[in-house]
Amino acid sequence: MRVKRFTKSDMIKRNNTLKDVAAAAGVGQATASYVLSNSSKAFSPGTRERVLLAARTLGYRPNFAARTLASQRSQVIALWIANAHAPFFAQVIYHLQRQARQGGYETIIREMAGDPEQLTPLSGWPVDGIIAFQGASYVQAFLKANPVFHLPLVSMGEYHEQSSDYITIDLATGARGAVRHLLGNGRRRVAFLVPAAAKREGESRHDSYLEAMKEAGAAPEYILTDSKQRAEVRRTIGSYIERFGCPDGIFCYNDDMALGAYRGLCDLGLRIPEQVALVGCDGIEDTQYLETPLSTIVQPVEEMCALAWQFLQKRMQEPDHICQQGVVTAKLEIRASSDRQV
Repeated sequence: MRVKRFTKSDMIKRNNTLKDVAAAAGVGQATASYVLSNSSKAFSPGTRERVLLAARTLGYRPNFAARTLASQRSQVIALWIANAHAPFFAQVIYHLQRQARQGGYETIIREMAGDPEQLTPLSGWPVDGIIAFQGASYVQAFLKANPVFHLPLVSMGEYHEQSSDYITIDLATGARGAVRHLLGNGRRRVAFLVPAAAKREGESRHDSYLEAMKEAGAAPEYILTDSKQRAEVRRTIGSYIERFGCPDGIFCYNDDMALGAYRGLCDLGLRIPEQVALVGCDGIEDTQYLETPLSTIVQPVEEMCALAWQFLQKRMQEPDHICQQGVVTAKLEIRASSDRQV
């Protein structure tokens, strides 16, 4: 088949169609459609490049509404996320979008906030599946309020919905290791910096802290905050130490709280790690760029998102596939904030 030469009129024509792209690339419409939808069908590199070049040159934009009606697939998924702006959650958004884009899908981000029964899977556009990160109570409330909901759903994170496909994160191993590391480094008064709402039995970091402290015969100590916000933690650390003195080790619920604690300790002129050792949890990039880099429990976000995308693809292709379950393990990374040997 001959490849059509592009003319000036071709390039300025409005509303070029798939037929125009196929003619310009010298392929059939079906081939052009498969290439432009990132189909898994095999084409030679030359064919794929001709189609993509023709589409770019002609300014072709697919009619997504027509494609969705014809295929019953939108090539869009939804990511439900508990907090869209915090650095750790931003990592999740980045890696999940990257996985979906490589699979030919776009992603709609929905923040799980407000009344969970009012949460909808749509945002003015149909989606082919949903991945929910954390916010298990929101997912549960949504499923209860929508008993006929049948879209493929994968839940991931420490707080996940177990009635769907899911990937959970093992934080307990890293949390126990963090507390044991502090105690083994000669710290005698190791406190757990934690939001008041997360100081409860069944929360993995809480339970792991208690287990490691009991194992060492050490008394637990809690520094409770009203939120995880850095500014709130900074203030809380200052007032707590003024009243009760300073622990010589602090295990922090997450990295945002560890960063707030770090600044609060600096405000008081306390040296890290000489006077107080600090360990966070999540593994966000910010922790590496302090004068004293923070030890932290690194969550395998990229691995988790890749597995979630794999599960969702399988569920979209095979709705009756057996329930899929996976576990990824977070690992303690020791840095200067807790590494003083005594």
